[in-house]
Amino acid sequence: MNVPALAIYTPGGEPLARLELARRLLAETRSVDEVRSIHDLAEAARLYARQARLGLDAQNDAAEIKLRAERRLGELLGTLPKQDGGDAARARSQPATEVPPRLHALGISKSQSSRCQAIAAVPEPVFEQYVEDVREQGRHDGKTELTTAGALVVARQYRSRHTPTEAVRPLQEQLGTRDRFDVADAAALPWPDSTVDLVVTSPPYGVGVDYMGGDVPDYAAWLAALKSWLAELYRVAQRTSGRLCLNVPLDRDRGGWQPVSADAIQVARAVGWQFRTWLLWDKLQAGAGTDRGSIDSAAAPNVTAPVESVLVFYRGAWQRSGPRAMPHQAWLDVCGPRGLWRFPGITDPDSPAPFPEELPERCITVFSFPDDVVADPFAGRGTTAAVAARLGRIAWTSDRDPTCVAAARAWVAREHSRPI
Repeated sequence: MNVPALAIYTPGGEPLARLELARRLLAETRSVDEVRSIHDLAEAARLYARQARLGLDAQNDAAEIKLRAERRLGELLGTLPKQDGGDAARARSQPATEVPPRLHALGISKSQSSRCQAIAAVPEPVFEQYVEDVREQGRHDGKTELTTAGALVVARQYRSRHTPTEAVRPLQEQLGTRDRFDVADAAALPWPDSTVDLVVTSPPYGVGVDYMGGDVPDYAAWLAALKSWLAELYRVAQRTSGRLCLNVPLDRDRGGWQPVSADAIQVARAVGWQFRTWLLWDKLQAGAGTDRGSIDSAAAPNVTAPVESVLVFYRGAWQRSGPRAMPHQAWLDVCGPRGLWRFPGITDPDSPAPFPEELPERCITVFSFPDDVVADPFAGRGTTAAVAARLGRIAWTSDRDPTCVAAARAWVAREHSRPI
């Protein structure tokens, strides 16, 4: 992405014609330099809108991009390791987890860093409401501007109620919960922003499974639903280090051949998730798809792989800090060049689409620490929640079917009652 080449305004032409493009690019930025470029261009567009007397709304269009760039910059700066050293040139072009850059090497002052991180710490609903309220007031009175100073006032008000030392655990204690079980749609979860460390889930596939309320009707509708689900999971994932293990089919032939896993990656990245790796789960069974197509002929053969995918994504930075708690044998068996997992699937007459305990067990063991919040918004039988509890994690799960939520709650209770 060549952000510096982005012409947010053209003095002799269309001053703010590309602000919408800037907004979209901002969501895709992965480096401090890219965000700073958008920030500087948005500020130039704001000044031009004022000098050219284009009106307050046009001025606030640019100011909003600038403010969102500051928020994004704060998010990125918050993920940088707090270390000295590192080559400045490499720091500007490599991920922060590889080279911990100094602020001055990034062209950022300590005060600017502090301001941006304060704005980034404002919960998303509060921030969005602030932007909407200021813009609406500006349209009403013709003079209220969207500014960094105003956003910092909101940030200070928020910090007065929630001190910076509060982490995820105190927030859960304020909510009066550790494990939690909610009857909810995966596109509208009742979970707070930036609270989940790891999501392990397998959403409906849109293949006519008899779920309560029905399955997604077709592939186009499934992709739209998947986008809503993954955007909501991105919201609740830890801002600096959230992770997602998404179990989906490799492909499908219902209603025409479709590259399910490849499309799922594109959807996830479009809503903000960063891709980490693609694991294959060999279920050791051909399943129902035994149609080989044209007999003894290349006319129209069907070639299918009896595997599913576990797609791994993250928000913020991939590297995390935590106790060395992974069993050494699990590290040997699963990490490194061990991305092909072989264990059988299961069936359950009481559950339309169960997966075996070994799937979440591997994901939770490898991708989370003890006492992390592990979530699944498609509870089903409650497998992910139960395994999370068994492994010493905090289990959050939801489903739109109250029966599934009750089953998950009961299974987690059994896991907690096991003798240590």
